[in-house]
Amino acid sequence: MTLFDAFRYDGKRALVVGGASGMGAATAELLQDAGAEVVVMDFADVTLPGAKAIQVNLADAASIDAAVDELGGQVDTLFSCAGVADGTPGIEKINFIGHRHLIDRLLAKHMLPRGSAIGFISSAEGLGWEANLPLLNELLDTPDFDSAARWVQEHGKADYMSMKQAICAYVARQAFPLLKEGIRINAICPGPTDTPLAQANKEMWLGFGSDYRGEVGVEASTPLLQRLGDRWPGVLAETRRLLRSAVTDAERSTRATSSSMVMWVSLSSGRIGPVNCGLVGTTWPNRSSSPGPDRLKSGTAAPTCALWPAADTV
Repeated sequence: MTLFDAFRYDGKRALVVGGASGMGAATAELLQDAGAEVVVMDFADVTLPGAKAIQVNLADAASIDAAVDELGGQVDTLFSCAGVADGTPGIEKINFIGHRHLIDRLLAKHMLPRGSAIGFISSAEGLGWEANLPLLNELLDTPDFDSAARWVQEHGKADYMSMKQAICAYVARQAFPLLKEGIRINAICPGPTDTPLAQANKEMWLGFGSDYRGEVGVEASTPLLQRLGDRWPGVLAETRRLLRSAVTDAERSTRATSSSMVMWVSLSSGRIGPVNCGLVGTTWPNRSSSPGPDRLKSGTAAPTCALWPAADTV
């Protein structure tokens, strides 16, 4: 087995929540290309050929329960990607509380077995959560969907930043108890990424850091390898070379811990450099956390999608 083979998903079942568009859709396509049986839950229509589509409303606990029942059977990896912008009714439920409820339901029904993994998409907006941990712990202490929703309303925290910080705090808090059950959990905190959701909030989301990007001559991250052959001939080969180099460097430096390692490989306007574009996983003893470049297919991967090693390979 090569290092990249550890990131194959042959014979594995992956659930992508929020996989109809943006980073979630790119994650679903990449997983499918890596051999996974892919199930996508989303409120929007799912168009990925070959994927099982389940409609879910993360703002409604009953809808989540029904979606879990429809899922049926275990999943080896859960990717929690769904999210909406400020001003969306029920943002606190869609961006965090619903995800937590879904995980609780999967755990209660023993649908996340030992060796499985959970990957969240948080945001750069979630950084700095540690300073607010006492308040965030109050939210995390709520026992269920309805009490969490009430807490958010009572404390005026139904906003994008607060819920992304809640994700970060939840992941940190759950890492140890889930690890005792053999389940890994991690999150990424991407910056500006050009997705349909970002385009719908372009002035705020893609405007963030635009002065910096303008000075250094790059643009916001975009779906990796999208129509690459037509737009930037030769860049695919260079991207693969950099990924292989990054894996080699990471393998040398991997520590025998169960902490996380981030590896940055970016594409912006045809240039390759360390700009806001991550492929991240959870490391285990002597295990690198970069997916193999041969798992990337034109038009399938987003620069900030999360990819964990398939279950039973760690």
